[in-house]
Amino acid sequence: MMAVLRTFNFSFQDETREKSLTVPIQLPFHGQTADFIERLVLMHNLPAYVKSKLEEQLLAFVRQETQQIQDEEAENLLKAFVSTKAIPEASVEDAWVEKYVAEHAACSGSVEQSEEAAFAQVYYSLIHSPALETLLQLEHSYASNVEQEIIEMERSRTKMQERHSAEVERAVANLGTKVTDHDINCLTSKHFEETEMFETQCVSSLGGLVESQRREYREWVSTVQLDSLDSISARPAKRHQPRHSRNPSNDVASSPPKAPVLEESFTIHLGAQMKSMHNLRLISCDVLDLCRHQPQAGDGSLSPQRLQTAMTLYSSSLAGVILLVDNRISSFIGIKKEFAELCKRSTEFHFPTLHKQLEVIRETVSPFVQSRSASDSQLASPSASGTSTPASPSRITPDVQKATEATLTHLTSSDSRTSGGSTTLRTGDFYVTRHSNLSQVHCVFHLAVDDTVRSNSLSSRQPCLVGLRNVLHHAALHNVFNISIPLLLSHEMTEEMTLPWCLKRAELVFKCVKGFMMENSSWSGLDTRTIQFVLPPDISESVFTQFTAMLPNIFRLANALDLR
Repeated sequence: MMAVLRTFNFSFQDETREKSLTVPIQLPFHGQTADFIERLVLMHNLPAYVKSKLEEQLLAFVRQETQQIQDEEAENLLKAFVSTKAIPEASVEDAWVEKYVAEHAACSGSVEQSEEAAFAQVYYSLIHSPALETLLQLEHSYASNVEQEIIEMERSRTKMQERHSAEVERAVANLGTKVTDHDINCLTSKHFEETEMFETQCVSSLGGLVESQRREYREWVSTVQLDSLDSISARPAKRHQPRHSRNPSNDVASSPPKAPVLEESFTIHLGAQMKSMHNLRLISCDVLDLCRHQPQAGDGSLSPQRLQTAMTLYSSSLAGVILLVDNRISSFIGIKKEFAELCKRSTEFHFPTLHKQLEVIRETVSPFVQSRSASDSQLASPSASGTSTPASPSRITPDVQKATEATLTHLTSSDSRTSGGSTTLRTGDFYVTRHSNLSQVHCVFHLAVDDTVRSNSLSSRQPCLVGLRNVLHHAALHNVFNISIPLLLSHEMTEEMTLPWCLKRAELVFKCVKGFMMENSSWSGLDTRTIQFVLPPDISESVFTQFTAMLPNIFRLANALDLR
């Protein structure tokens, strides 16, 4: 807008007569109104009591005249445009629409949903509809198909190994007569190549089956979403029925009877003034039983735990479990291998497979671990006594909002090194994997521990307990309302775990967990959280009873009052 001079008139009553002030003002006005009024008062010797009235009239004048000038300029431009007819009206409208859309897109941000987010929204709506039972029955039939495929592979692998052993035994028995050392070496080399080829075929076959199931499952979910929800429960799923489907009753017959589980539940109060209520549960079982699907009942009904897990998959009430692992991000030995085999027995329909998640974690964590090792090498300078200065605690936290989410956090100062391209964690580090094909958990916290957890002199400042505290902190931040913790920091009983050792360790873990719950503000809200303390399955009933007697002495129980 071009600068224009307009005359501002102001009248006020003096003691003797009425006076007026006339001042030219350039519009648009870019100065400070208060400063301009002070200048007018000083230059024209105006009384102080007219300042408020002068400011009010000046602001009204500037606003009214500026609007009038803008209207006049806009009117002149429109008249000039209409009179010339140089540009078609349709082109002007298109140009205005294009500029408006571009400006709106630049300021509002992207609103497009990713494929994973769209599928999550569709699944959430279906799992809370009459399609619940049909959806879970379909998942179970797919899992049965994968289970049958794995059983056939294991049977073929056993037969091949028995045949190889028999051939080697016959060759060794004839060594020196009909068979030479070279023949035995050639035979073992042939067996090795045959085994490698068999394993490759198994991986390819199982991978193709899983990918086919994942694609068919997502297509089925998308198709059902387009149909009426009233007819979902009666819809047959023949087109998506997996191959080699098994009768659920066969699963029940083949599953061995399980030993009775020892368990006890408590309700506690936290806080002195603003109290919050939480649930504690003490249970003796194999920690992988929380992840393992239980066979269907004879009537084909699903377990309540599986129903609850499926309905809370995309919610703010998640369930997690802590697995104690070594310092390698892999799935080749120990409980990591058992967990990986368990994940392979059913198709993962929502998240990347465990193998892909571990690859992402290794790629994400490796540069941080290498940088941390280099920093430790610089800080750990040897002194005259041969000692070294420990590195200060650091934290490694990849972005948990990405589609390939997997978190690793570190707040300890143990030794860390990388060799051969593999990533070595410190004690207390942990990484998180997400799952939708497990029985009672949605996420698994893999906490790195070492042999110090077997020590009898473990303190609350040990890296493994600091790592446990960090796991609980991240669980509270990311809406994991139900988490299972190994109470003895071990998944199995060993020789050194005497009764005094177990009681001392349980008391330490109880107090550490209580201290964290007290200091973390996330646990003091209105939401009720559940902590499940898991004991090894082979613990005796008498020791379990002593644990149940210890817990009320550490936590404040929510007991009912007798007002009689």
